[in-house]
Amino acid sequence: MTAPLRFSIVVPTHDRLPALRRALAAIDRLVYDPERFEVIVVDDGSGDGTAGYLAGRTDRRFQGVSQPRAGVAAARNTAIRRARGEIVAFTDDDCEVPPDWLTAFDAQFRASGADVIGGSVENALPDFISQFYQDMATHLYEKQNEGAAHPEFLSANNLAIRRDALARGGLFDDRFFLGGEDRELVKRLALTGARVVYRPELKISHYHAFNLASYARHLYRMGRGSYLLHRVVPRERRYAAVRPDPRVHRAFLGRLLGAPPAWQAPARVALFALAQASVLTGFLAAALAGTRQPAGAPRRGPSAGGIHLPTPASTAEGVHDAIRPREGAHPEAPAPGPR
Repeated sequence: MTAPLRFSIVVPTHDRLPALRRALAAIDRLVYDPERFEVIVVDDGSGDGTAGYLAGRTDRRFQGVSQPRAGVAAARNTAIRRARGEIVAFTDDDCEVPPDWLTAFDAQFRASGADVIGGSVENALPDFISQFYQDMATHLYEKQNEGAAHPEFLSANNLAIRRDALARGGLFDDRFFLGGEDRELVKRLALTGARVVYRPELKISHYHAFNLASYARHLYRMGRGSYLLHRVVPRERRYAAVRPDPRVHRAFLGRLLGAPPAWQAPARVALFALAQASVLTGFLAAALAGTRQPAGAPRRGPSAGGIHLPTPASTAEGVHDAIRPREGAHPEAPAPGPR
């Protein structure tokens, strides 16, 4: 008898074919039973030949799907609806997973009985801005997750979620074109009873090259997502908005000034200031625009000016045929206890 699929690996991509080839090469090197996982790549409106490349892959474990440009959250949802594995493991096209990635996730799920597990990310590029960006993100994740009963700062490029937890809590909110969609989903799943854990020892490598312009542009988009995350979604979902902790930023600023080499301190502070300004500008732009998506993004929802978010229940119903919760407790879950 063939064992059921344990994992469905999801990789969204847009116009980064060389990076995607590297990401898939790393997945091909996974040391895990090939009969127990599948790979689903969603081409989100690429124009660089990605669709042809995906069509040329003949591995029966592999699914290549193309869709019009809709954003990373929508691309992940497309893959989730096709996923057959018990656990959906997410990474990105600019990342490289280690050979033991699935093995390590599998062991953590069996040991913890968790529904959602997030790992950490390491910069793989030598340039100063890319390293600074990753240092900033790592500090934020570590400080915000420290001591949390249900960590919410998990990154969707190194994240694994039980498929039945997604059936209960819903999929990614596809109004998030870039940034914030992972935190919103993780919080929502926790509110529906999912057990969430952060395991920083589960590491992947990130190849996201930045110059000053792309760095500012990326953080501007993150600011737009932040408006949805902190203002719109809490009001709709009727939970308390997450308030940024100024102590986290002060601690990071102290690290910037004290980290060697000292001569780089002014550049680090300047990049930090640019990050804050870019995020704030994106946040205010989203507030003024009424949460409309970036130019060029398809507008979903009942009206041209707004973006519809299905309720968790209706989202789950929409994928009921593809995602069916298992009855009872997970077979590898530990005995019930405080969560």
